Amino acid sequence: MPKCEHGYSVCSRCVVVEPAAQRMAGVINLFILCQSWDVLIRGCLAFRLDDGTTDNTLYPNRRTALSYQIRPCLVFHFRNCPGGVSARDCQIFLNIHREAFENDRIAWVDPDSPDLIISDYGAQKMRGKI
Repeated sequence: MPKCEHGYSVCSRCVVVEPAAQRMAGVINLFILCQSWDVLIRGCLAFRLDDGTTDNTLYPNRRTALSYQIRPCLVFHFRNCPGGVSARDCQIFLNIHREAFENDRIAWVDPDSPDLIISDYGAQKMRGKI
């Protein structure tokens, strides 16, 4: 992935929202509206890295979600967004996972690989609040 004018592979100031991120945000926000928080806090969705589509299945954990996927995907945990998400946030999330996939293809198809977790400081920095 090419670097932006600020020298980053993933930059919140230069992010361009794609239809994949808009799709992803719509699905996540719909699930938040239609499911109880008790169900969502334990669940996750799998989104494909290339087009942001999902099978709309609420999985109990990352391992199960990845075991049902054919193409590389990211696993989104609802506990990270009780108030919903924006398309911009989803684009940043997609870009981070795409970059990680390009650098380590094996980990993104292996259910035993760890989740890509972004610290609160990192998330605030990417949003341009710090």
